[in-house]
Amino acid sequence: RIERPVEAAIDGTPIVTHPDGLTEAGCPVEAKTSGITGPLYGTWGEEWSDEIPEHYLVQCLVQLEATKADVCHVPALLGGRGFVMYRVPSNRDVQQAIVERAVNWFEYHVIGDRPPELTTPPPLTVLKKLRRDPGRTVEIDPEIVERWLEAKERAKEAQRAVDEIQAAIIAALGDAEVGELPDGRLVTYYEQFRKGYWVEDTTFRVLRIKKGSRK
Repeated sequence: RIERPVEAAIDGTPIVTHPDGLTEAGCPVEAKTSGITGPLYGTWGEEWSDEIPEHYLVQCLVQLEATKADVCHVPALLGGRGFVMYRVPSNRDVQQAIVERAVNWFEYHVIGDRPPELTTPPPLTVLKKLRRDPGRTVEIDPEIVERWLEAKERAKEAQRAVDEIQAAIIAALGDAEVGELPDGRLVTYYEQFRKGYWVEDTTFRVLRIKKGSRK
C-alpha cells in the first residue's frame, strides 16, 4: 500500500519535499518515465541499482533526508524497456551536504535578493515569458548591445547572400521544376500547398536539394 499525498519537511530548513508516495515502511516512492529519445535516454542503468539520472538522484536523497528512510524506490517506465525498478539507498553524508548547499543558496540568493551569476543566458523562449516591472529602467552593458547590433547586421548580410544565391539557382532552372547535379542530387522547386487557418489558402514553391537515383 502506498500513502498519498505526502509532504515531508527537513527540520530547520525551508526545504519541503513531496514524494509521489510513501510505502508502509515510510520509504519514499518517486515514479519516473523516459522515452526512447531525449537527454535522459541511455542514462538509466541496471534494474534495482541507483543508476538513475543525476538530478533524480539528488531529488531522492533530499527526500530520504526529509523522511529519515533507508531507501527511496524509483519505479520507471522506460522507452524500449518497460517498467524498471530502481532503489536509491540513504547516504547521510551526501544528503546533508546537498541540504547545506541548498540552504546556503536559498539564503544568499532568495533571502539576500542576489541573482545568481550566469555564464550563459537562459533560452530566449524563457526570457520572453519573464514578467516585467512596468516603468522600471536598469543599466545594461553597452558592449552587449553593440554585439547584438553587429550580429543582426551579419545576419542581414548572410540572408542577402542566401537570397542572391537562391535566386541564381532558381534562374538556372529556367521553366523547369527539377535540376540535376553531376553527383545525382536533384534540386527541386515544386509547388507546395498550405492549408489556410487565419489566412487564406496559399501555394508557394520551396527550393530543396535531395539525393537522386544516380550512383
